[in-house]
Amino acid sequence: MRRALVLLLAVVAALAALSCDKDPEKPDPIYTPQDVIYHARTSPDSVLMNLEIAYAELDIDGYADQIHEGFRFVPSPEDAGVIDFDELNQLQDYDTTDRMFDVVFGIEIRLDQSPVYPSDREDFPEDEGYMMIQVPSAYLAVETPDAEGGEPVTYLVQGDPALFIFKPDTTVDPTTWQIVYQEDQHQ
Repeated sequence: MRRALVLLLAVVAALAALSCDKDPEKPDPIYTPQDVIYHARTSPDSVLMNLEIAYAELDIDGYADQIHEGFRFVPSPEDAGVIDFDELNQLQDYDTTDRMFDVVFGIEIRLDQSPVYPSDREDFPEDEGYMMIQVPSAYLAVETPDAEGGEPVTYLVQGDPALFIFKPDTTVDPTTWQIVYQEDQHQ
């Protein structure tokens, strides 16, 4: 899933450089972020649904609410060889996503969810409450302005799996969840 976003970063950088002297018209969003209704973050499933909503609405604040302050994003080994990072922390991910949301016209995303399981990773131990969802397939379509000013361009990724790990906040009632780790995987 993130492969399209990683590749899109290159497009975003190019568009930002080209658009310094021209501002491509971006259509008004259907909703403003304050009109968007998110699910309560009372389960990892609801956090992934909220992630889809935030992407669709290009809502950086809604996106940030789903991401834990200790978040790490790890691209697939295939993508790590193409891009200039092998991991993003929460602040780097926020900045990257914010820039993308500012440039693109729209994002359509569907994450095929599997059941929620206790984490089996040593760095996110089950006894500390970490849970995980292995997304077997993601669909992502990102519509961007054309660098030459023509019709919008759509980048598409289908079928790439991803692993999401969630951290509970048990200091509130009910317990809330955030994404603490995302790893893109290729088949």
